[in-house]
Amino acid sequence: MYNTAFNRQVSAVYRSMQLQKAHQLLQSLITTPLDFVKHVGTWVDLLCMSKDF
Repeated sequence: MYNTAFNRQVSAVYRSMQLQKAHQLLQSLITTPLDFVKHVGTWVDLLCMSKDF
């Protein structure tokens, strides 16, 4: 399962989405840096959910 979910071809499909989410994280951190823990938690949740759906 690990080999089919995380090989180069499959991970390339998610690269643009991960980049977009990373930009959203950075924008959130610039806007409200004191909410760091909340922003990172949201970012991790979004990445996990976007991979599943």
